[in-house]
Amino acid sequence: MSTWKKIIHSGNAADIKTLHISEFFTITGKINFKDLPTSDPGELGALWVDTQGVSNAYQGVIRISTGP
Repeated sequence: MSTWKKIIHSGNAADIKTLHISEFFTITGKINFKDLPTSDPGELGALWVDTQGVSNAYQGVIRISTGP
């Protein structure tokens, strides 16, 4: 896997399909997650929205799948 850096400046947006982190990762400001599944996908490390007990997916809790 090649090593590269992506710098996203304030006021800009980026569409990142896959992100692998091997050390430290810091986000300051806002981050938006789109099109996350509303049930555990069963894939280790995949994000999903837990909507249990809320009226819509915009009020759910973002969780990380522990795999199958």
